[in-house]
Amino acid sequence: MCVSNSCGTGIPARLFFDFICKITDYTNKLYEFFLIVGMAIVTFIIRYPVLGVSARIKMAPQFIQILRYVPPAVLTAIIAPAVLIPTGDKIDIITNPRLIGAIAAFVVGIWRQNLLLTICVGMIVFLICQLYM
Repeated sequence: MCVSNSCGTGIPARLFFDFICKITDYTNKLYEFFLIVGMAIVTFIIRYPVLGVSARIKMAPQFIQILRYVPPAVLTAIIAPAVLIPTGDKIDIITNPRLIGAIAAFVVGIWRQNLLLTICVGMIVFLICQLYM
């Protein structure tokens, strides 16, 4: 494809190239939109029947007690790798600002029992460590 004026077709070729780039960008954005909509539909289809039926089913007290451990277990599974192994290579304990922020947030959370304060302290400690390490 000629994009310069030296071969006589530079301007139309450049316009065509720009047109193709715009179509590609639009197609990528449209693809991402349909991907997100598709994931939302699949998530809804998977979860709605369980939630709709759960109000009608009498669950055993032991099962309800077991379900109370699900959110902490899931959050731990999500947060622990991000805090302990942020690069995915090795565990860096001494100079890891995420770990230092998480420890500070944990201490404040146990001490004060205030969610907003815990989040703010963890983020501030993480930011300070990120800037100065």
